[in-house]
Amino acid sequence: MRLAQQVKDWSWVKRLRKTMRYSRLRALFGPCDGVPRYIDDSAVVSRCAPPVLMDWPQRVPKPRVGIVRDWDENPWWTRFARFLKTNGFDFGLFNLHVSTWLEDARHYQLIVGVPSCLAFHLEEVRRKYYVLERHMGIACYPSFEECLLYEDKVLEAYLSGIYAFPFVSTFVTHDLREAFASIPSLPFPLVSKITPSSGSVGVELVKTAGACRRMFKRAFSPGGRLTHARYLRQKNYVYLQPFEKNDGYDLRIIVVGNVVSGYYRRVPDGDFRASGMHLQEQRPLPPEAMKLARAMNQRLRFPMLVVDMLRTEGGAYRVTEISPKCGVEPGDDAEVDGQAGHYVFESEDEYHFQPGRVWVQELVLREVLRRRFLSA
Repeated sequence: MRLAQQVKDWSWVKRLRKTMRYSRLRALFGPCDGVPRYIDDSAVVSRCAPPVLMDWPQRVPKPRVGIVRDWDENPWWTRFARFLKTNGFDFGLFNLHVSTWLEDARHYQLIVGVPSCLAFHLEEVRRKYYVLERHMGIACYPSFEECLLYEDKVLEAYLSGIYAFPFVSTFVTHDLREAFASIPSLPFPLVSKITPSSGSVGVELVKTAGACRRMFKRAFSPGGRLTHARYLRQKNYVYLQPFEKNDGYDLRIIVVGNVVSGYYRRVPDGDFRASGMHLQEQRPLPPEAMKLARAMNQRLRFPMLVVDMLRTEGGAYRVTEISPKCGVEPGDDAEVDGQAGHYVFESEDEYHFQPGRVWVQELVLREVLRRRFLSA
């Protein structure tokens, strides 16, 4: 197993594993996507960071919380469970996927459980959280609105346009004629993305007009264009961004309430993508990037907002993706002078660095409880 992991860490192997051809072969001959793989890493949770504490007013009854187990390799549900147990909340495991989910949900005032990035799982969670929130009055995390945005690259672009976020210029069309008419004016090379996609899978570099034309033909064909997943086709839409050179790194900023964390992601040699390559670097975060991400969340008002951005050769920060959730691994804290921790903002411009590791998931659940049950 150790040798296999060493091979996976080779730069050229990482690049290969993110290509569309590899993903399609894996979809045909590899393990079946969608089989639940629930991990209980409670021992890791306790060992890596102390619990997050929450003050709760005695006059306010605590909600009973249902936890939906997720499929992440570093699962959220175990962090949620520790937080709730530490802070004296009554909770239970809630199976969202069984036929009795509607009746079972009535035992809870809050349901927490993050979806995977798989299309069929997102569809199920979005549908059921809509029913729970809008028709049964049961609070959910992520909310129905957050679930809509998660892994939807097209919706990210639309919201960024509405709120004038410094989002990388993005061309999205569902119109065949417009797509082909746009080719002569497109600035190649282009970055193509599909929905859903994550960890650089489903992200491709389109270098020429001929390659772009072939991609359009397949995407607008009767059967759609093959993707990295055996059950998913790119059908009747294209999503393109001009390739922008950065200073060798992408930057991920994570905002949870007044707390900010994040890290740098190095682009491997011979590639243009940083997401999912596991080439992270912990060092002080740029104040301009943190303030930009916080300003964006003042518009979206999510308990957690993840902003991926790059710094152009001219020094400007450009947003490439936004999300209400991301994968969190041990060691993903920010770091200053060799100390892990996070930034705490007292106001828009005043902040300090707080040393000490923390699980972001516990901060998120604390923020959710504050907003849903303690806000005036």
